[in-house]
Amino acid sequence: MHKGLIDRHPTVRNLGLALLASLLSLAAGPRAQAQDQQDRGCSQQSLHGAYGYNYGGPDGPAILVTTTTGKFWSGPVASAVGLMTFDGVGGLRAQETRTSTGPVIRRSGTGTYSVGVSNFAVPSRAECMGSATLGGDFGGLTFDFMIVPGSKGREFSLIITNPGKVQTGVARETGDEPCSDASLEGTYRVQSAGLSLMFGPTAAVGMRILDGAGNLTWAEDTLSRNGQIMHRVGRSATYSVLADCTISEVFADGPTFEGVVVAEGREAYLVRTGPGNTGPIPVSYKRW
Repeated sequence: MHKGLIDRHPTVRNLGLALLASLLSLAAGPRAQAQDQQDRGCSQQSLHGAYGYNYGGPDGPAILVTTTTGKFWSGPVASAVGLMTFDGVGGLRAQETRTSTGPVIRRSGTGTYSVGVSNFAVPSRAECMGSATLGGDFGGLTFDFMIVPGSKGREFSLIITNPGKVQTGVARETGDEPCSDASLEGTYRVQSAGLSLMFGPTAAVGMRILDGAGNLTWAEDTLSRNGQIMHRVGRSATYSVLADCTISEVFADGPTFEGVVVAEGREAYLVRTGPGNTGPIPVSYKRW
C-alpha cells in the first residue's frame, strides 16, 4: 500500500495498522494469542496454585474514648500470615498464623472463591475482582479481592468483609515449589509496624542477611517503641523453610516468628509469635 495514501487518509491508516496487528498476532501463534487474552481479563483459572498472604487491622468495632486530653478510637487489632492454595475452578484451602491482643491462633480450612463481579457500574473493571469464603477453623471468614492488573494472576489485594472487621492485605504466588532454606538467601530489607502489649505502638525498619542454609547471620534495626527511638545491631537467628514455603524463625535473643516465602524467595511475610504474646506485629522481608 502506498505510504502517501496511508498518511493522507486516517481511515486507511487505521485499517492498515489493524491488519498489521492481526498478522503479527497470527505469526506469534496460539500461545501468544491465549496469553494476550489472559492479560486483558480474569477468570477462575487466573488464581491457581499456592499464594502466601498477610493482612491486618482492627479486629472489631472501635469505641470512641473521651479523656481530658481529647478523643480517640480504641479497639482490638489482629494480624495474620498464611498460605492459600487455589484449584483454578473455584475451590481453595488455607492455613494461617494469627496474632492479636489474645493468644496466638493457628487455623486451617477449606472454602470457595469466585472471580468476576457483575454488580459494578463498569463491568470491564470488575472482571478481575472477586470474593471468597473459608470454613473450618476460619469459621466463615469472608473476603473480597482484586487481582492486580498486569500481574497475570500472580498477585492480588484483599479486604476482610466480615462485619466489624477493618482489615486489608496482599497475596503473592509462592513460586516454584518445593521451597527450602535455600529459598531465603541474600540481603533483605525488613519493615514492621504493629502493637506490642509490652511497649505499645511499635515500628521498625532495617536489614537482614540470610545465608540460604538456615542462618540469619546479621540484623540491624531502627525501632520506634511508643515514640521512643532505639537501634539494634548484630542480632542473629536461625530459620527453617518447609517444602510448602512456610517459615519458622527463632532469634538468639528470644523472639520467634512464623510466616511464608513468596515471589520465589524475593519476599517473605511473617508475624511475631513469642516468647509470650507481644501482640500483632507483622513483618515483611524484601530482597535488595
